[in-house]
Amino acid sequence: MPAKYDGRINLGSESKGEKPGYLSLGIGAFIFIMIFSTVFMLMGGQYHKSDQNNSIKNQEPEDKITISVQAGVMESNGSAIMACSPRISGNVANLAEAGNNVALDATRTGSLDRINGTMDGYKIKTNDRGYKDNNQRRGDRKGMTMVINPEDLDKPPSPLDDWRIMLVNADNPVPKGYSLRLTNIEGYFLFDERAANDLKDLIKDCRQETNYQLKVRTGYRSYTLQESLYRTKIRSHLNRGKSRTEAERLTRNYIAVPGTSEHEIGLAVDFNILTLDFENTPAFKWLEKNAHKYGFILRYPRDKQSITKIKYEPWHFRYVGPVHARIMKSYDLCLEEYVDYLKN
Repeated sequence: MPAKYDGRINLGSESKGEKPGYLSLGIGAFIFIMIFSTVFMLMGGQYHKSDQNNSIKNQEPEDKITISVQAGVMESNGSAIMACSPRISGNVANLAEAGNNVALDATRTGSLDRINGTMDGYKIKTNDRGYKDNNQRRGDRKGMTMVINPEDLDKPPSPLDDWRIMLVNADNPVPKGYSLRLTNIEGYFLFDERAANDLKDLIKDCRQETNYQLKVRTGYRSYTLQESLYRTKIRSHLNRGKSRTEAERLTRNYIAVPGTSEHEIGLAVDFNILTLDFENTPAFKWLEKNAHKYGFILRYPRDKQSITKIKYEPWHFRYVGPVHARIMKSYDLCLEEYVDYLKN
């Protein structure tokens, strides 16, 4: 009567007086290895897939986020939208650095047209020209991935290296040899060409939404022009009987010493009326609510005069880029405070 099969594999017998069953031993080992390998592969694939997706799946949309470049998934070689796995952060410095990283990495992909950073995330427009089946490549914009060359993922620069938040004031003069490319705004005024489109959009939208003719009064100024304005104002005070010291002090309340004006780096703009009356216009009220969306901040607020060392100027706005502007607006920081926070 044949013995019952008990589910065990016979690896051969080494009973006294018998030779080892090498053939059975080899077959048993082979079957064991195959079963182990199959189980390992299935488990490995499952865990890999889970790890890859959990960071996106578990993120709450209302959380303030930074964007982790390392969590990005390599996919299509087309113009993919960047929406890397978010990482929770309540740190202003991290938010600023995230905005800086987004701009840097999107530029490397060649797909960035414009960044509109928000405190709750980032909305990034991309350029899909030059590829077939663009609609398919764009995919669902709720869960996009980015295409980054792995060797480009070096250490990101400090947000303080961002040209948008270059601090220029009495204690921080324009760097020697600083150069920039300028472009015309409405045919009359010059502005840094990297920020010109945002300024044009701001002017156009303000006019459409307020029916007020917002106009640029001053954009870029050369050192020579700044010096001329500064000396003219001093002479005006001297002619009114002020001492030289008093005349210079009063002048510096509104006109920066040559070499220390933001106008000299092409990122400052004065609008319409260079008096306090401008704050009573529909344009100013619109700018207060919306300028940060275009990357602009009110540079010299009324409640920050002790920090900026400049009197309140409702007509003077400074370009810092949408990401930085939204952070500064949300935390009520002037540029000096924001840069100081990032430093420390």
